Amino acid sequence: WNNNNDMEVARVMAGVCGQEPTNKQIPDCAAHHMLINETDLDRFMLLLPGVGHGPMHVNTGGVFGQCEEQFEDFYTTYHDYMAQNVTIGPSETVMDDDFEIPDYSTIDDDRTPIVDYTVYTKKELFREKMHLEFF
Repeated sequence: WNNNNDMEVARVMAGVCGQEPTNKQIPDCAAHHMLINETDLDRFMLLLPGVGHGPMHVNTGGVFGQCEEQFEDFYTTYHDYMAQNVTIGPSETVMDDDFEIPDYSTIDDDRTPIVDYTVYTKKELFREKMHLEFF
């Protein structure tokens, strides 16, 4: 097993298929304990690649080679789809495509909690959650 089969060993923490990785921390016992105790399958599946495994690729020499071209081709091929917006709500829940963020300024009661929503393009979400955290 050797992802980096060059004659000389090189360790770079700056390359994930041509991009700067966002998750460089080696998973510790607390990260794995948190994952095995996760009861929400969607959240478990979202966290597993990045929290439990992905940074090891960065810390053992980076990820490079053909994947640089493959990611560029992927982003080009699916440009229109990746340009669509997706809204992330509480606990990183992906909202329905037709979801609209409430206008809290029009709600006149003290019982409606203000929820923090984040709107990404699908490319931003994929790049942040998969491309840069997974590897």
